Amino acid sequence: MKKYSAPLLFFGIAITLLIMLQVSSPRPIDWTENYYAQDKRPYGAKVLVDMLPSLFPKQKVNIPQTSLYKRRKQLKQGNYLFVNKNFFLRRSDLHLLLDLVYKGSNAFIAASSLSRELEDTLDIESKYVWAASNVKINFTDPKMHSSHSFDYTHINYLYGILREDSATSIPPIQLGTVEISDIDIRNKNTGKPKTATNFVAIPWGKGYFFIHTMPQAFSNYNMIHPENVAYIAKAFSYLPEQEVFWEDFYTEDTYASTYVSRTEDGEAEEGSYDTPTEEDRWDDSKMTPIRKNEEQGESQSVFRFLLSEPSLKWAFYLTLLSLVLFVFFEAKRRQRIVPIIKPLANTTLEFTETIGRLYFQHQDHKNIADKKITYFLEYIRTRFYLSTHQIDDEFYISLARKSGYDKEEIILLFRYIQYIQKQGIITEEQLLDLNRRIQNFIK
Repeated sequence: MKKYSAPLLFFGIAITLLIMLQVSSPRPIDWTENYYAQDKRPYGAKVLVDMLPSLFPKQKVNIPQTSLYKRRKQLKQGNYLFVNKNFFLRRSDLHLLLDLVYKGSNAFIAASSLSRELEDTLDIESKYVWAASNVKINFTDPKMHSSHSFDYTHINYLYGILREDSATSIPPIQLGTVEISDIDIRNKNTGKPKTATNFVAIPWGKGYFFIHTMPQAFSNYNMIHPENVAYIAKAFSYLPEQEVFWEDFYTEDTYASTYVSRTEDGEAEEGSYDTPTEEDRWDDSKMTPIRKNEEQGESQSVFRFLLSEPSLKWAFYLTLLSLVLFVFFEAKRRQRIVPIIKPLANTTLEFTETIGRLYFQHQDHKNIADKKITYFLEYIRTRFYLSTHQIDDEFYISLARKSGYDKEEIILLFRYIQYIQKQGIITEEQLLDLNRRIQNFIK
């Protein structure tokens, strides 16, 4: 093995250096938008969720982990908060939310884009626009308006609040605006900044839909600035004093609700948002959670997941390399011959046989018989837990019951034992007869 020492040493040093380099290198920042309640990434929402009790000091704060439909029997009046990159609910969930708001609840939705069904229902429309790196937002209410604008990045704004062809619509209440600069595809400013609506309140029955088109404002990244925290507090101040529900189930990582139907040839097409039937309205099977990747053709295998994580990928490759080198170097190794070790002789058995022959050769049959009787009585005491101090009828009954041996046979055996004990000298035949009777009982 000495000729392999140098390559193995070099391989070990290389592996150690690679591991140290991988561990010490900074991990890239994940800018994925998901707004999950426990996510500490820049566009998670852990900071905001942890602050909810202080933002709503008089209300109970809940973080349910199931859909509105799954807990439809437990739903009650309150403030329902949705913060996500895109707001798309299953049809059954959306109709439950509309019904809740209509009866007096309030829905606060912060999302860059809304489902077409919700936009059509509320008679609003949203779209994306190119924005400069610094986007300023503020409130329209003079009491809420700040002397300085709050800076954020890359958002879209809400426009067309009241469509011309919708004369029966109730005009939304403008709560906030965003100041943006027209940016062309080359990221060049094309004109003066424009002001557009990004925060509205829409009456719906006894409640309101509060629509905010900038979920980034509610992220961990933007909550680190005190002035931005003040903006969030003001935005939530429009909500009445009701129990608060942070709808964590609908975050980007846990849920997607693109409603699809099937044509006759089996191809998927965009779902219709016409008024659903009662069967469609409550059928969750037609809406697919994103975790059911097998039905969406986006299966993430274990191998693909290993390669997607840098640390796991390095560990996987190093393990493969180690196995290859182990096979290469260890395949030539020869096992030394294992010497045959003879088992140790049972000297105790030989000693016992020697002592037995010694007694027998000396014709001391009475001594052997006494030892045999002593051993037999000890056997009865340890096996059947009976005292042999007094041998009487009660003893015979107990021994017969515990041993399953016939009582009369037991009496004959002990009478013979008593006979042997009274003799001063016994013959070889009497010793053998005693041994036979005892062995028959033990068996």
